[in-house]
Amino acid sequence: MLLSEKVQSSEEGKINLKQAYKEAKLTQEELAQKANVSVDTVKRLLGTKECPKGVERLAVINIAKVLNMKPTDIVDPKVAAKLPSSPNTLPKIPTLSITAPKLKAKIVLTNFSGISALN
Repeated sequence: MLLSEKVQSSEEGKINLKQAYKEAKLTQEELAQKANVSVDTVKRLLGTKECPKGVERLAVINIAKVLNMKPTDIVDPKVAAKLPSSPNTLPKIPTLSITAPKLKAKIVLTNFSGISALN
């Protein structure tokens, strides 16, 4: 199974996801940023945005890792067996942080495919 294949959250998964990000004291935007996914992806998994085709498996894995939960806590049970079951077995998200003290900024490269600046 490819990590780019699409999956959908289960009804129970939507509840688990909402509870987990609230317990982590994260907003949907913060969760999306930490998991390197779009806010729309988070909303699709929560069921607040239409998602007829599903979201990529890698997005579910990244979100689960940030929230210290299993991807199988989010996705439909019929695809659960095809995802890693433990956050410890999930791939690490490569991150490179560069601090520029004179600019009072920190640049974070995540997956080395996008750049975000944090103050």
